[in-house]
Amino acid sequence: MKNFIKYISLACASVFALSACNDDEDIITLDPSTFVAPKLEDPTSNSLILLEENAAETAMTFKWSAAEYGANTPAKYEIQIDKKGDEFKNAVTLISTAETSYAITVKDLNTTATGLGLQPEKGEDLEYRIVSTIGSVKSQALISNIQTINVKIYIPKSDPVLYLVGGIQKYYDKTNWTPTDGLKMRYIGDGTTKLFEAYIKVGKDDGIKFIGQNDGWNPDNYGSIDGVQNGKLENSGSSSDVTIAKNEGDGFYYIQVDIDKLTYKFVKMNWGVIGDATADGWNSETAMTYNFTDNVFELSTKMKEGELKFRSKNSGNAIYGEDWKFNIGNQTPYSAFDTGAPNFKVSSKDYDLKVKINYDGITDITGL
Repeated sequence: MKNFIKYISLACASVFALSACNDDEDIITLDPSTFVAPKLEDPTSNSLILLEENAAETAMTFKWSAAEYGANTPAKYEIQIDKKGDEFKNAVTLISTAETSYAITVKDLNTTATGLGLQPEKGEDLEYRIVSTIGSVKSQALISNIQTINVKIYIPKSDPVLYLVGGIQKYYDKTNWTPTDGLKMRYIGDGTTKLFEAYIKVGKDDGIKFIGQNDGWNPDNYGSIDGVQNGKLENSGSSSDVTIAKNEGDGFYYIQVDIDKLTYKFVKMNWGVIGDATADGWNSETAMTYNFTDNVFELSTKMKEGELKFRSKNSGNAIYGEDWKFNIGNQTPYSAFDTGAPNFKVSSKDYDLKVKINYDGITDITGL
């Protein structure tokens, strides 16, 4: 007799989403003898030399065949990678996704390989595999074939740093105007340029400044020139505050600082949801409301079955002249800056969504 495994619908037991929920209905029976594990197809190369000057480029693209469980519910996949010989005991999960491919950058692969103990300038072997699951039943994991790649890593140069200080530090459980509590801005330069960004809650009367060290105000102390708010900075102990919320008031702001040019630009961010699961499809965002007290964007809405992303079109246009430069997709950790992450897939029901963006752009989402 075949060994059958029964799964109850998501509405009943958080495994499958079906239309009804009775003890005697909506039982899906799967036959493990028909299961087919995913199979790694790419990359076919067996060696890589990672160079820091190529940090933002794709190092390798993983591709694999879909797992088969004999059900319409799509499988989820993890790419696991470990040092050869460790038998995946210390494996790192590169991504959890419903897709069947994933491109990793040189920088991210170098960081992962370093964390696994590879030594710089010495080619060493990594092993990787795909692990698929269906629903929430981890015991039904299917594991792909294992492939090996020899990787030579590099020691990255230290990125430039810039800290944000001022009247907003209190919103992040810090002490206002205290360098040692400075908020470290996200570095977005190319290794030689000094370009930084931050995503921050700002009150109308909150002033801010930028410092190049978090142990004091010198030698790098950047502020406005004679208090003029024209996007220009000077490095001086007598520089004045930058007051980005003075005109548009309390809200959530994006700010970008170019130390090479001694300039800054900013925008008050509006966030919304967009996609075929939303009321207006992919045409425009359904606006979220910003809750200043809790520092979250909120939306209660009915969704259709389909896909969506979170997007701040107004910010992309203001800073880059591009609609999609700030969007949040289904790739952990969630981030407000565009990573090319896939869409979220949702079912038809009511949602209470909350999006909280940290000052470095890393994001928490609840309600999906």
